[in-house]
Amino acid sequence: MINSINTCLEDENIPRRITPINDTIIAIIGCFWLFTVLRSFYLWNDYEWIIRAISAFLVFIPTLFFFWSKELKLYKQNIWFFIIITIYYIFITIVKNQYLKVMFAQFFTFSLPMLFMLCWPKRDIRNIYKIFRKIIIFYAIGSSIITILTFTPLINYIPHYDLPAQSALHIRRNLVYRVYIFFVTESNGNILNSMRACGMLIEPGHFSIILGFVYLIDKLSGRKINYWLVVCGICTFSFTFFIIAGIAEIYYMITNHKVLKTIRVFILFLLILLFIYLLLPNYIQDTIYYLIYERNMKDIVDTFLNTGTIQSALDERTNFEGIYYYEQFIHNSNNLLYGANIQDDAWILSDYRGMILNIGIIGLILSLLSILLSNLLCPMKMRIPLLCAAGLIFLHRSWMLYYPYIFFILYMASIVCQHEYEKKKKQKI
Repeated sequence: MINSINTCLEDENIPRRITPINDTIIAIIGCFWLFTVLRSFYLWNDYEWIIRAISAFLVFIPTLFFFWSKELKLYKQNIWFFIIITIYYIFITIVKNQYLKVMFAQFFTFSLPMLFMLCWPKRDIRNIYKIFRKIIIFYAIGSSIITILTFTPLINYIPHYDLPAQSALHIRRNLVYRVYIFFVTESNGNILNSMRACGMLIEPGHFSIILGFVYLIDKLSGRKINYWLVVCGICTFSFTFFIIAGIAEIYYMITNHKVLKTIRVFILFLLILLFIYLLLPNYIQDTIYYLIYERNMKDIVDTFLNTGTIQSALDERTNFEGIYYYEQFIHNSNNLLYGANIQDDAWILSDYRGMILNIGIIGLILSLLSILLSNLLCPMKMRIPLLCAAGLIFLHRSWMLYYPYIFFILYMASIVCQHEYEKKKKQKI
């Protein structure tokens, strides 16, 4: 057992030919690439492809250094993940891009850097997560404050600027992105849209998923939860955060045998939220009720209660064009294996059906295999909650799996959780 633990922690004890400040620079480079593939607000301009290219090029620099210093290696647990994710991104790059120039640009700026980073030393991946977590908490604090200030006249005194909508759905809804200093909100002149925290991303739902993953990783690795993650998760008014946080809490109470204590804390938390809600003015109560329930959840719940099927409930997050395209594709298409890659911004189909429609059965299977193989480095009991969280994305926003960040976050989670798990085992010995 001791030999196994020493093997898992071997990268902690191997001297490196670089100084600690270079470790930090490498971690910042990794974070810059990660926030770039997350499509953060600094990309929403005419220089997007230049910024992408810079982030990719910066990743190549430490990769070359690691190769020269013989620190670049593919861990045996990662071999199949590396192979499958490579095939997956080559496949979707070819299927989803009609032009050769775009195809190469997409692969070399998004996919190839991640493949290199899968071979980086584990401690550098952990350092990336440390900085990534700090940045997310910084945005959680700022976004929460902006959301709270939106209920007051003070919001009018915060410097801000507007950026144009970045998705077809937002364009149809006449949305713009109102950025308060560094913190993004949605706006169409209606205060309801400006209340939901977006962090640095284009939608509150996207940010809630990232917040949820940080919460989950912290819980799995035994770190004390930062309460700003919870506050900002509430300020996104997205149930996705609460589901992922719920997965984390279920893991905690089962593995630590604290079921009753966790339930009591959860009930107390709900009572505190209810008490605060009842103290608010009526117009704020109505707004919160709309954002939490009437905006989307009411239709989903009503549909599920009336039909009794999850599929019908999922249909409430689509539109007629999306369902029409999917039904026509399933019953009449000869491209079921490869997908149709329909270039029509009018359709909305964000669950797994949209993935089948775009990249076919082959793309679907490759994405599922990539998810399953992304966290083989951590113990099985920690893989299950990570896979459950990834499954939620598959059912809720499957298009996020076209980009590397979910897979890389899962990989970072496995590295961080494995390290903390092995450290605790070593302490017990």
